[in-house]
Amino acid sequence: MNKKDCYTSLGKILKLSIRDTLSLNDLLTEEKKLLPSESDLLVNNSDEKSAMIKQLNHYHNEISALVTSCGYEPSNDGIESCITWCDQNNILRKKWHDFIDQVRYCQSMNQVNGCIVDNGLRAVKQALSLLYGQTNSQQTYNAYGQEDQNGLGRTIAKV
Repeated sequence: MNKKDCYTSLGKILKLSIRDTLSLNDLLTEEKKLLPSESDLLVNNSDEKSAMIKQLNHYHNEISALVTSCGYEPSNDGIESCITWCDQNNILRKKWHDFIDQVRYCQSMNQVNGCIVDNGLRAVKQALSLLYGQTNSQQTYNAYGQEDQNGLGRTIAKV
């Protein structure tokens, strides 16, 4: 593949990748707003997020194939080298770095949303352990790796 074709193809893929990563960021922001509630919107958001991630993986595979066809490794360093080779005016380099920045933002938003979910689960587990008379220090498995059958205490209803 020649430099011009590589430049054009990479430019198109990066433009689509940035667009979809921005959309994913919007979905993650919306998800964060929806997390405290119990809503069917969360399910729809999750489905859209999965579809967007699938599309971004497709773009990643396209970039890897393109970079490989130009004789470079399909790694970050290989992509950077390929961009240096075919990008005379640093337009692709800027797009690539914009894309990387958006991916990092998506990762941080996803971690925040995961923490919100984890905190909610922890609160539910604490409430359930209070209802069942369990302490947080009880083990699910004993020292032999078998389920601890003594973990179920008395429920508040039985007290």
